Amino acid sequence: MEKYSIFLPIGKRHLGISKALPYIGILGIAAVSMVAISNQKPAEVTPKLKVAYTHATTEIETEITFDNSDVMPIATPMTPEDIAEEDFLGECEYAAAMVEAEAGNQDLLGKMYVAQVLYNRVYNSGKFPNTITENIEMLHQFTTYENGQIEKAQYHISDESFEAVRRIFIDGETLDENILFFSAEGYNGTTPAFKQGGHYFSY
Repeated sequence: MEKYSIFLPIGKRHLGISKALPYIGILGIAAVSMVAISNQKPAEVTPKLKVAYTHATTEIETEITFDNSDVMPIATPMTPEDIAEEDFLGECEYAAAMVEAEAGNQDLLGKMYVAQVLYNRVYNSGKFPNTITENIEMLHQFTTYENGQIEKAQYHISDESFEAVRRIFIDGETLDENILFFSAEGYNGTTPAFKQGGHYFSY
């Protein structure tokens, strides 16, 4: 008796960042392994998959049916690589909430510059923590975290905020690798760089 495994991406998935699924938003990651317990070849196992994706704050409906009664889904353990990817994409979703809270009223470019500041703090500065979460929650850095606006933004993150984070953190676009600060109230004693939309960016 031969066994075959076929994998399908289903369930929660960070859609804006996923290479496997179309861009809608950012969610989680999961997979199902289907094992044929007969002598059929893998090509003869013809599963049908119907998935309804909604926003991050609502339920994701997933329905799976199979053409062959001798095929059944089983859980597939996540690898360390899967877990690391899941953690990173969760961080990116948090970054998108920050961008929404700080630059929800700005255009895509303005949102990307705000995402760039966060990226530079994590990866380029050597002066700030090396995770997205630690930077967002760092004392006296983001007013929108301290006043609860980032938490609220997680329920209504726009596609543009997702896209801004995806392009900076995933696609590797670089607008300015040195900017570390931004404010709607001027440069506030930092070294001026430029003004973009409603924000002043500085080094």
